[in-house]
Amino acid sequence: MEPRVLAGLVQALSPTPEDVGLDVGCGTGYGMVVLSKLCNTVVGIESDLGLMEKASTLLSHLEIDNAVAVHGTLCDGCLSEAPYDVVLMEGSVPEMPEGILEQLSDGGRMAAVLNQGPGLYEATLITRVGESFGSRVLFNSAAPALPGFDIAPIFAF
Repeated sequence: MEPRVLAGLVQALSPTPEDVGLDVGCGTGYGMVVLSKLCNTVVGIESDLGLMEKASTLLSHLEIDNAVAVHGTLCDGCLSEAPYDVVLMEGSVPEMPEGILEQLSDGGRMAAVLNQGPGLYEATLITRVGESFGSRVLFNSAAPALPGFDIAPIFAF
């Protein structure tokens, strides 16, 4: 993800020093490092074991002790550490993943780039209030697709 897009998503999340954050598709750890300076605790999840190990090495090298990178399926999030106050999706998805939305705390925010079709990408902020979710488009910008978030084809006659 381009730094400008990442910065826009992080800014929209408005992380606070009390927040617990989730970085989905943390890659080599850049987004986790940024969130670790703004949040109390950060969990980064990465499906590519090599990238997850690079993220762990970066965190160790920078002596960041409030963030951890874990290996797992991106679309599952990291339920064991939920609920999250902020969730950063480091790539585009076709729709907001229901399983990760459910891991948001009351008042929690999730930022992602939604792929609305060929050439139409919208950085979007979702906010949870009780059992309801509100959304607003932040800006238009493309981002690489996160693996494992494909929409299942619908069977039709």
